[in-house]
Amino acid sequence: MKTIILMAMAVLMTFNVHAQNQMRQGERQLTPQQKDRIESQRIAFISSKLELSPAQAEKFWPRYNEYYAAQQELRGEVERITDDEIRNLSESEARTKIQNKLEIRQSELDRDKSFFKEMESILTPNQVLILSRVDGEFRRHMIRQVRSTGQNERLQNRQRHRSQQDPPARGQQRNK
Repeated sequence: MKTIILMAMAVLMTFNVHAQNQMRQGERQLTPQQKDRIESQRIAFISSKLELSPAQAEKFWPRYNEYYAAQQELRGEVERITDDEIRNLSESEARTKIQNKLEIRQSELDRDKSFFKEMESILTPNQVLILSRVDGEFRRHMIRQVRSTGQNERLQNRQRHRSQQDPPARGQQRNK
């Protein structure tokens, strides 16, 4: 089971490299296919970290997907306002936005408490603890992957550029 998950992660990471290349080339929005690939990687990552039994997975994934979608929606509400919009708010509007942001964060906390309490009936205490950290770990994993891909591309570009230049003849030095 673990080997299948790890193999799936490796294949999906290959697809993700292509998506990241497109993003670096100016495409800021992810396509539905790219979102699906990232979602598949997230599922594989969480599954491998939690080491879910089939019985646990059957109960866990529907509930987790519901929780995750609600969590993403709340985070989106907090982040929707742009810097330019913030600068143009009156003080009373800014206070209202601050209050709304705090209420949304409280809603997130309440949802987290309820969800983790519910997970105690599906997962072991160790798995619940791992789950509480796994989203942040996945984000860091994806960031490392993007950085690594970018560094590899820069290195390849440098090597390609160097190989296109005429190397000095053996024993000769370039004059500067």
